[in-house]
Amino acid sequence: MAHKKELIDGESPQKTGVDASLLRYDSLGKFLDGMSDGLEFQAIKDKVKDRPKLSELGVRAAEKIREAAEIVDEMWRISEPHMEDGDK
Repeated sequence: MAHKKELIDGESPQKTGVDASLLRYDSLGKFLDGMSDGLEFQAIKDKVKDRPKLSELGVRAAEKIREAAEIVDEMWRISEPHMEDGDK
């Protein structure tokens, strides 16, 4: 599998990341969960291909991103009751 250099053609990964950070917290939490899932999948593939260090680092990165998703989910639980109905 070839890894992409950018998610959005012509847009730097840094800008994509900044734009993702501006998602509503519930959506951002799901985005981070998806990223964690993807890294876990890659870690499994690296383990099968006998790349133990890459696999270990992928698992660690996935765990940290999952922790970030949990924090963002808590941010959503705090902010959601204060949102305008049109923003929900």
